[in-house]
This record gives sequence, C-alpha cells and structure tokens, in this order.
Amino acid sequence: MSLAIRGSTARTLARWCHYSLVNRTSAGVPLTISRQYTTPLNQLTEPIQCYVSKSDDPFTNLAIEEWLLRHGDPHSYILYLWRNRPCVVIGRNQNPWKECNLDAMHQYGVDLVRRQSGGGTVYHDLGNSLYTIVMPRKKFVRRISAELVARALHMIDIPAQVNERNDIVIDNLKISGSAYKITGERAYHHGTMLIHSDLTTLSECLKNDKPHMISKGVESVRSPVTKLGEHSLTVDHDAFCQAVLYEFQRTFGLPGARPLDLVPIDNQTAASHPLISKYLASYRSWDWIYGQTPLFTNAWKPSYPWATLDISIASKHGRITQFEINSLPAGALPQNISQDLRDSILTHPYSTETIEQAFRTYRNLKQESMRDPVIIERIRQLELEVIRHL
Repeated sequence: MSLAIRGSTARTLARWCHYSLVNRTSAGVPLTISRQYTTPLNQLTEPIQCYVSKSDDPFTNLAIEEWLLRHGDPHSYILYLWRNRPCVVIGRNQNPWKECNLDAMHQYGVDLVRRQSGGGTVYHDLGNSLYTIVMPRKKFVRRISAELVARALHMIDIPAQVNERNDIVIDNLKISGSAYKITGERAYHHGTMLIHSDLTTLSECLKNDKPHMISKGVESVRSPVTKLGEHSLTVDHDAFCQAVLYEFQRTFGLPGARPLDLVPIDNQTAASHPLISKYLASYRSWDWIYGQTPLFTNAWKPSYPWATLDISIASKHGRITQFEINSLPAGALPQNISQDLRDSILTHPYSTETIEQAFRTYRNLKQESMRDPVIIERIRQLELEVIRHL
C-alpha cells in the first residue's frame, strides 16, 4: 500500500506495521481467526489480531465484523479496517423513513443498511474509512478506542480531539461518528473517518424533514462535519489505516513485539465461510433492514379547497398496522373509503408500492360508483398525498 506519510513518522510506522498481502483464499487456507499472537498484554495472555476487508460491500463487511465479534478468542484484541461503497447505515433501533431520504438514495444508487450497534445514521463511501476495535467486555471503555484513533491522526499531523460525546472532531467539526455493541464476553467500538467523502451526497441522503412522524426509534443527533482532506493534502485511506494499526499495537501490545500482520478478507472468502455467509444473508434481508424498525405513527392534516383531511398511518416492524382517513366535511370522499383502503393495506409493508396497490384495488372494486370526475380527482389527490408523506 502506498503511504501518504512523510519523514520520521513514515519510518517509525514502517518499522512497526507490516501488511500481509497474501490472498489466503487462492492458497486454499480456510478463514480462521489467528491464534498466533499469544504474547502477554499488560501481564495477561491475550492475543492481538488485525484484519482488513478487501470488499466494498457494506453487507459483507458488517457480516465479517459480526463474525469477528462473536467467534474470536474471548480474550483477544482485534482491529478490523474496512471501507464501503456509497450507503446509508442506520443504527439497530432506528427508523429509516425518519432518518433517511430514501428517494434521494434510490436516485444516487445508495444502499440502505442496518447495523447491529446502536447510535445514529451515517453515510459511507470510498472516501470514508471505517475501523472496528473488538476487545474483552471487561476491558471495554468506549473513550479509549476513540482516543486511540485521535492519537493515530496526530501522527499524520491531523489535530484531532475527542469531545464529550466521544466523537472525534477538528475545531468542533465532526470527522468521525462512532457506536458500540456489547455481548456476553465481548464488545466492540466502531467508527467512521471522513477523509474525502462526498459531503453533497451525504447531505442529500440524510436530509429528511418529517415533523409529523413520531417514532419510538432512536433519532440521530445532527452535527456539522468536516473531512480530513480539508486539513491535509497527503492523507488517504492507506495512511489512516497504517497510523491506526501502529497505534493499536502500541496501545494493546508489548514494547518490542513483532510487527502485526494485517490479514486480508475478500468477497469470495467471506461468501464461502459458513458463519460469515449466514450473517451476510441476515444483513441483506428485508426483515432486518426494514422489519427491525420500531413502532411509529405518521399523522398530518392537509387542507384542500374541497375538504380538510385527517390522515394517520401506524407501522410496526416495517408493516402497516393502522390506516385512517377522515374528511371535513364528511361527505367530501366516498363513504367507507378509509375502511376499504385499510382492508388492502394492513399487515403489508410500509411502502409506496403498498399504497399504490391499495388504491388500484379500490378503483377496481368501485368502478360502478366512480364515474363522477370530481370524486375521481379527489381520490387521485388523496393517493398522491399519502405517498408524498410516507
């Protein structure tokens, strides 16, 4: 890997860090978590391991992370470095309809991904580096990992600090958001690092104003951001990874220990591994991406020249559980339209397709009574109103 690091810092990092570029799948070696590092750490016998993903698929990368968390040595310290193609990643208990601009994401070809950890919504692309630090639960302190990354940035002349929310910032502008997950014996802290990310696409994909939507899910805390590329002409993904790798070994390893091998994992290796492929299928599933969404309601009162409407939709686990339309005056819409539409909508996914299909079904069932052009136009406006506010 080429490094954007100069002078004595580069020589120091080169002595400590060694990238193993062997493609282990081509050699037929199965993907297993290394047990080679058994040197005591702080007078304990805990191994230290480093992995780098050669995939840019966000679902694959999260599946690898899940495998490292759940199947590594319970006493080990693991560093995992990765990058994703453009995607929006929401927290475990977040509402994508509240957090994201799904229309803009579709327009830009940006994936929607749900991770296992909590916290807020983030945008990833190849200008955004990602790190995960896995460790024993009893040793886990979130701020320690954030400060490790901040120290790594100082090594490449980036004046980063960790704020009170454990975000990494430059001049109070956020460059890294992070989250964590804790299991029975293990925990991880993972985060983003904005280096050369497309902030315009980031803004468009995360811009979503739905004041009438009330969700039990966790809402993101919006923060002003900057990126490392605005503070350094030489920083890139490789330089960031090299610095974090060095600081990881310096923090959790022994002085004078052998340089760490950074073991690569690619798409083929991940897909052929039974446990990783199992996690991969789960991350890609509708039930996880949308079905994990907590209960939320979406209610608003639009006004038209012909009536004021009261529209309410509720959803749980990504499926519609309640749908109600009332009008004032009451006769502005056909009788029982709310019940007829509800019969076609309940238990179906909360989506534009569900609403469009419900209105098609309604029109087919009511052909005889839908000859009045005024009523036809009002129903058309009603359909567009509901779709626009999903």
